[in-house]
Amino acid sequence: MVLDDLAPELLLLILCQIDTPKDLHSLISASPHCYRLFASSQEHVISCVLRNAFRIENIHHAVGALSLPAAHKRIRPNNAEITSALDRYFDGDTLDLPEDKASLVALCRLYHRVNQYTSDYFQHSLYVLGYVPNCAADFYPSIRERTRFYRGFLRLELFCRAFYDRAYPDDPEPGNSKQIQFDDFISRLEPWEVEEISCALCYLVFVVEGVVDAVEDYLYKALLTNPAAYIVPPGEAPPMALTNTDIPDEGYLVYCDGLEREGLELFSESGRYLAPERIISLAALGLGFVHHLVKSDNDKRYLIIQRRSKRGLFLPDTLDSAPSTDAEIRTPDKFNNIRVDRPNLGWFWFKAREQHIYSGWHPTYDNWRLRERAFVFWDPRRIRNLKGLYAQFPNARKGRVDGVYARWSRSSLEERLSNIWVPKILMNEILHGSAELPLDEEDY
Repeated sequence: MVLDDLAPELLLLILCQIDTPKDLHSLISASPHCYRLFASSQEHVISCVLRNAFRIENIHHAVGALSLPAAHKRIRPNNAEITSALDRYFDGDTLDLPEDKASLVALCRLYHRVNQYTSDYFQHSLYVLGYVPNCAADFYPSIRERTRFYRGFLRLELFCRAFYDRAYPDDPEPGNSKQIQFDDFISRLEPWEVEEISCALCYLVFVVEGVVDAVEDYLYKALLTNPAAYIVPPGEAPPMALTNTDIPDEGYLVYCDGLEREGLELFSESGRYLAPERIISLAALGLGFVHHLVKSDNDKRYLIIQRRSKRGLFLPDTLDSAPSTDAEIRTPDKFNNIRVDRPNLGWFWFKAREQHIYSGWHPTYDNWRLRERAFVFWDPRRIRNLKGLYAQFPNARKGRVDGVYARWSRSSLEERLSNIWVPKILMNEILHGSAELPLDEEDY
């Protein structure tokens, strides 16, 4: 390999110019000489690559996100530790990269999650907009767009790590938790910055919705196609001899109802109306947890949902504590296309006049479809080139309401199973499973 002939000093300089941890891994895997050089200066090389990957604008947000344990972990920081971490994040001094290898590896993991969600969200928004790029470069986010996407996901991760326990406490603490969350975090950001976080959470909710739908289909097929399933006409029941609880080894037939008692309220007839809250609670466990949920097999997915979904609206509840006065939004005469520390053109064009300073966020509010289209991340050039955008966005404010009611009006899993009876032992096996879940302390 030609690189092997270069002087070590020059080769080290090349390693430090690589843009992503993935590319670094590819190079040191292909070249033993590069690997030996990397091994002698691991922390230095990884730090340089992370600076290139996150870009200087997002290093502060990435380090801030890792200043607290992930929301899914069992050992949680106390309120004083959370307040201290947030004060360091918001006090104006830039947080620098850590120097220890473990923290750098954790940042690499966080980068992979943020980068993947940015790419997926970007492609999804292009799809729902029906946008046909004019050139190959338009298929990918620009540097400025990627910076905005990263910032939204990184700040969301910090918010999840700081406030998940307060939003979903095992033992409710005194005081208004959503007011605390607003005062300690949301109020310290500009409204357009909060909207970036809202958009990032909206996309995670969309991802979790897809997982929940897949799990529902999996459970339905597992019960319907099992040879031991007993299907009866609607309104009828199996012979009493088959439902007698005296049958040994839990071989008697049971009706597929009461899913809320099994921890699967998401799939019950009554629980579907609370599905938005439970789905948000899963998304609120953070980027790594949602990645783990997506990558898991269905037999593990529903166990995760069963054990981790809770009731509550998290960020939407926090925004309920926002000021109720309307913000006067005016588009600047000369819009700056370069700076990413200011709101983008989409914020000025598509934020509804009747919305409050911090846009509403409940599952049936009108901002979901706007957020699905990533309206606060686009460059002005792309916004101006989006044909039909103006016609889509007013309708998008209504689209989410229709979508939520469509989810509510369709048959629940419990209703779909209304004519199916299965042995009690089979019901236990399917609903409680035999798959092992990773410990809460595992990193995703």
